[in-house]
Amino acid sequence: MNIIIELPWPAKELSPNARVHWRILADAKKLARYTAKMTTLEVIEGGSPMDKATQVKLHWVFLPPTRREYDDDNLESSCKAYRDGIADALGINDSKFKATKGFGDVIKGGKVVVGICTERKTE
Repeated sequence: MNIIIELPWPAKELSPNARVHWRILADAKKLARYTAKMTTLEVIEGGSPMDKATQVKLHWVFLPPTRREYDDDNLESSCKAYRDGIADALGINDSKFKATKGFGDVIKGGKVVVGICTERKTE
């Protein structure tokens, strides 16, 4: 299965550098996870969960909302709830993911495009 999903730019509260009240952070994580899960389910049209013999590659492309420089490891951390939501939709543990990342052009509002590639392990 090869799919591409588009997610909103992560909320500033999800940044590891943000200093926010725990309840605000929890709400932001919950919303991001739900958004990623529902977006993934829409794209795979409710397809069946993966089995244990599946490898999943994720390729994150960050399309920032401004020209300022973004720290790629902070962006990846900000998207942890997205990663969990994708795993929920696929019915697997996110430890099965092997991820790569890159940056795209500036786009109004920003967004995160995730390529998901699954393949069966050969034994």
